[in-house]
Amino acid sequence: MFNQVAIPVTVSDMIEARNQALNLITHANKSLSKANEALKGVAPHLMPCGARLNESSITKMTHDLDSRLWRRSFDLAGFYKVMDETAMNEFEASLGKEPPEFNMDNIQTTFLSMAAEADTIFKRGIVNVFKHLSKDYKTNSKEPFKIGKKIICSYMADLWCGLKIRYEYSARLNDIDRVFRIVAGEEHQPRSLETAVNAAWAKGEDYECDFYKIRGFQKGTVHIWFKRPDLLDKVNGLINEYYQGNAIPDARQ
Repeated sequence: MFNQVAIPVTVSDMIEARNQALNLITHANKSLSKANEALKGVAPHLMPCGARLNESSITKMTHDLDSRLWRRSFDLAGFYKVMDETAMNEFEASLGKEPPEFNMDNIQTTFLSMAAEADTIFKRGIVNVFKHLSKDYKTNSKEPFKIGKKIICSYMADLWCGLKIRYEYSARLNDIDRVFRIVAGEEHQPRSLETAVNAAWAKGEDYECDFYKIRGFQKGTVHIWFKRPDLLDKVNGLINEYYQGNAIPDARQ
């Protein structure tokens, strides 16, 4: 499904902008050092605190810039479309305090690896989200499982300030919508389903669209009906394919 994932043509521009920015920050640091020396000739401790840079702060800025560029490049390459909550957490953890330098060698290695694994990552995401939303799919005896036209999700709704999707489950509801929209060939708008569901519940109504009907209960349970049998068949087919040729271990098991 994702064989066309490729390195975006803007990567060279991003690398050039990164290096330019870091050069300007370095030059700015040298200028600030000269300003500090000039002020010392009058009196000590005159340099404004907000106008000080050091090697540690430049290193921190470099790491922050590299993290932002990795996130932007993954977005441009379309990788966020295949990444579920687990993959996103793994990606963020890989950035950490010292992310890989944003250079062409690292980009090519990372992007080619992601492109090769994109299909499996997407399928693993489908498996993960349903295993962790519905108790029907949690046990090994259910693998490979098949999603029914309705699932029941415990503890997904919160009663704080009115019935709404519980914060801890919002990413997983987003994952469901991402999967079905992509399979349908539509553009996915992150968190749009959660927003629409909360708005409907605030009016005391079930949420319903062409894809789903979603009902919340005061005990925290949420029922989700899938209204497109054709899409459900395709998603179940992807789950079956994942178990037939699973090459990437499930990080949550």
